[in-house]
Amino acid sequence: MTTVTLGRSAGKPIWNPGFLDFARHFGFTPRACRPRDPDRKGKIERPFSWIDADLLRGTEFTSRDEFRLKTREWLDTVANARVHATTKRVPAEALLEERPSLIRLPEVASPAVARSAIRKVASDGTVCVDASFYPVPAALVGQCVSVRVFPDRIEVLDASGAVVAAHRIPDVPGRVSIDGPRPSREPVPRGALEVRFLTLFPEAAVFLDGLLRRMKGLSAIHLRKLERLAELHGEKPVREAIERATRYRNWSADAIGRILEARAPDLFEPPPVPPLTGHPTVLAALDDIPVADLSDYTLDSMPPTPPTPDPKGTSDDDPDDRPF
Repeated sequence: MTTVTLGRSAGKPIWNPGFLDFARHFGFTPRACRPRDPDRKGKIERPFSWIDADLLRGTEFTSRDEFRLKTREWLDTVANARVHATTKRVPAEALLEERPSLIRLPEVASPAVARSAIRKVASDGTVCVDASFYPVPAALVGQCVSVRVFPDRIEVLDASGAVVAAHRIPDVPGRVSIDGPRPSREPVPRGALEVRFLTLFPEAAVFLDGLLRRMKGLSAIHLRKLERLAELHGEKPVREAIERATRYRNWSADAIGRILEARAPDLFEPPPVPPLTGHPTVLAALDDIPVADLSDYTLDSMPPTPPTPDPKGTSDDDPDDRPF
């Protein structure tokens, strides 16, 4: 597995650097077994199904601390207190005999092995990691930062590699708050279209921020469409439509248009028919078509068509001969 080796070169394993740090931290030297040689491997997978069936299944944990407490209790009363089926010994008693030959564990329980990721800081000054939102300094809004995810915490690093924020991972994914007052966010320069929009609708800043986050490069098109809707319907109906769309977090000028169209459908004109354009020779061919009166093509001026004899000798009125 790639968490241990990244492949082989000349028959030797290429160790994952993170796994090597783990091995050095606990003081052991890893050795790779030969492929397709089950006799060299211990019973490493079978216990997981037993742990799942005996400990995890049907058990609820409200926090990581409760999970650790119940696991410790299960180890002391069940897993390490039973007679092992293979060794025919109690694991806790065997550990006491082997302890003098074991090396001492390091003071730190685990090495600094973390999962790395790249995140872009949202406009509200947070980064999203595993469905949780963690605050970072407001000066990093809009920038990409590195995130190191540890088993119990995350660290956010800026472009220089300095840790700018560190948070404990919550038991339930959600929005993580910070202690004390939040640093003030420097105002982001507004474009001309955004300034005009806020001039018309100063209370719609939340809608504007949502529109910019969702539409990104298409936000200018939506802002121009909102200006046209304000000219057609007036500022008050558009303001009410923006408030309604904000409640449903629908950051789009199309949503505003649908709300206004439902309230005043008569103000919406059908789209204009585009002019007939094409190659000049194609358009010139239309001049060769003779002008005729539509009355020449009425059914009354056309002679009746004689019925076609049926080779089978059946009538057209026969219901059994009609196609389905």
